[in-house]
Amino acid sequence: MSRSTTRQVGNHTISLTKDNIVADGKNSTMVYSFPTSVYFDQEEIALAQLQMYYSWENINSTTLNNNVFTYQFPTAGGGYTSHTITIPSGLYEISDINFYLQSQMIINGHYLVNDKSQNVYYLELVISPTSYSVVANMYALPTSLPTGWANPASMPFPPSTLTTKIDILSTNNFKEIIGFQAGTYPATTQTTNQSQASADFSPRLIPNVQPNRNVSITCSNINNPYANPTTKIYSLAPNVGLGEYINLTPAEYLYNDLANGAVNQLRIQFLDKNGAPMIILDSDITLNFTIRKKHAQPM
Repeated sequence: MSRSTTRQVGNHTISLTKDNIVADGKNSTMVYSFPTSVYFDQEEIALAQLQMYYSWENINSTTLNNNVFTYQFPTAGGGYTSHTITIPSGLYEISDINFYLQSQMIINGHYLVNDKSQNVYYLELVISPTSYSVVANMYALPTSLPTGWANPASMPFPPSTLTTKIDILSTNNFKEIIGFQAGTYPATTQTTNQSQASADFSPRLIPNVQPNRNVSITCSNINNPYANPTTKIYSLAPNVGLGEYINLTPAEYLYNDLANGAVNQLRIQFLDKNGAPMIILDSDITLNFTIRKKHAQPM
């Protein structure tokens, strides 16, 4: 009686940490150098574990080009002055963008202090959870200081009530962050409080606070004809909040063929939606990959 047996082949694990990061200031390229040259012969590789912080920029002036908008503030002469808001590169929720906007309004002297010692601003960006939208609230300036309030920055008052405006520019991508069309809001001079929500546009626009919600992880020496790019080994879609820790172990390993031949190193990259290396703020990254023979052959 004859029988067939299966050749036993072991899996191999390689680990990459912050020590493997290429020092280009982006923290998105990692290189694993084998102790000696290795020869791949009918082998495949899969991501086994990923640990890192959700810390890639969603606002910057370079790869994303989405960090500038302006607002128009009423003057004592009854007109408006335009003020540019340039958000520093980083990781932002809408509340963070609003905080930065209002910090600049303090610098520009565009605020009052009410009778409860609270700063009052005449422009804000907020989230509306019920309508799944970003809302710009533009408030009308009074013509004089309300009773019991303070004006620490000597903010000028218009001769008649005027509403602050916000300009969403067509020359950059900030409009995509808040889900607005390019334009001025309100479009004409108003004298009462105004609101504009991303849900008000037709067709409806959706805020895209994180332009790179899905990240392509690529690995040199593989060629996946069904993926774009062809070196993609995994698509990362974090299920944690911005700035939180990602601890991912795939329920099932997704193996990709390694090209046959001798190699000295493997190059891993995190790519954005345009296929460019991302800017990751926190370099605390650990990746584990498993390598195995592509098929177990009967003997």
